[in-house]
Amino acid sequence: MRYSNYLLICIVLFFGLLQSCKKKPLQKLTYEEEVFYKVFPEISNCIYEDLRLILPPPMPPEFLIKKGYVKTKDPNKAIDEWLQSEYYIDLRDKWKKRKDSILNDSEPIFIAVPDTISRFFKDDYKRLINHFNLENSDVTINDSLYNSGFRVNFDKLTSNNNKLLFKPYSSLPKTKKYWRVNFDFNFHGVISFSRILFDNTKSYAIVNTGFSRSGLDGQGYRVLLFKIEDDYWLISKIEETWES
Repeated sequence: MRYSNYLLICIVLFFGLLQSCKKKPLQKLTYEEEVFYKVFPEISNCIYEDLRLILPPPMPPEFLIKKGYVKTKDPNKAIDEWLQSEYYIDLRDKWKKRKDSILNDSEPIFIAVPDTISRFFKDDYKRLINHFNLENSDVTINDSLYNSGFRVNFDKLTSNNNKLLFKPYSSLPKTKKYWRVNFDFNFHGVISFSRILFDNTKSYAIVNTGFSRSGLDGQGYRVLLFKIEDDYWLISKIEETWES
């Protein structure tokens, strides 16, 4: 029950990221925007997952036995027998051909992104400090940070996955059940982002992000970043924060 409540909160927060632009006035945050566009290509590539490229897992052994897919009545042996069956091998070979076709095609994959970024997560303060062994005084948070944000310039959004293209979330049909819409383009889901929290020297940073394919099919992540020479940012760690 406790896990279900936590998961519900995470899903609400995810959609809150999508709608946050309607709640607070926005102002330009030049440096944060610059960093956002620098780290977006790698983060989007890391958290996006094309389920078509993943071999479906075996069905539960009890199901295989009940439906007669295997001869054994022993659940401990059912999976091994299934994986060696002609039926499974045929399914696997068809999946491999489909996977190769997907990898070799040039059809773009469209991902929606919120029109604005304007939400912070308070837990990021402690996580940033702990991960990079900073002092509490090294990170400053004030009320003004919660009353600002920036609009996304979609011309600047790129990904290290060259198949990914990005559309404004506002361009989707006005329904939360966007995954049930038959789009005339190859739509795969929504990526959300929080504001980026920096330490005072702007050498370290943290951002929350999530990727959702539908209402109960997605993951959330906390991304920890550090800066090297020439103002280039690298990912230190990606932590999963929720899954539905």
